[in-house]
Amino acid sequence: MPSVSTYDPTADAELVRRIRAGDDSAFDALVRAYYAGLLQYLASTVRAQDVAEELLHDLFLRLWKRRHTLPEDITVRAYLYGAAHHHVLDHRRSVRRRDRAYDAVSRGVPDQSSEAAPWDTLAMLEQNELREALHAAAETLPERCRDVWRLSREHGLSYSEIAHAMGISINTVKTQMGRALGVLREAAKPFFLLLVLVHR
Repeated sequence: MPSVSTYDPTADAELVRRIRAGDDSAFDALVRAYYAGLLQYLASTVRAQDVAEELLHDLFLRLWKRRHTLPEDITVRAYLYGAAHHHVLDHRRSVRRRDRAYDAVSRGVPDQSSEAAPWDTLAMLEQNELREALHAAAETLPERCRDVWRLSREHGLSYSEIAHAMGISINTVKTQMGRALGVLREAAKPFFLLLVLVHR
């Protein structure tokens, strides 16, 4: 995926024009440029690699089928992450409907597997304890707040791009980012205090 520093929104118009005209080489270039970043975003959001891959394949398939209706003045990066975000929302709604249906059938039977142990899991996956704490803290954020944080810090989208992608105002993006930063600062405090004590 293009990095924050190399991303050139002025090239979007030509790329969109070629895709709208049915240029499959332009579409292939778009897929190659954004596949890895979008997959990482989806996987970190739905927490399942296979589901993320399925959602991303469906996203690109829908994009190609509807290429003639692509707005000519879109920012490609914001448009793609917006589509991915809406795919995630649809997936979450589908999962909630499925879970409600399952609960209706198995009411009264506790599901022990639903009780995750995020700290134990992170401890195995993360070597750096501070990073582990920050990651765990990010996971406690409400869905919208967590999505804003990931789009900004993990995928390099600007506040305006996030607002466009998620269909919210820039002020809401700023508010959610402030909320996320507050939670993460609190999570990091014990580690900074420990460093001060050790080096006294």
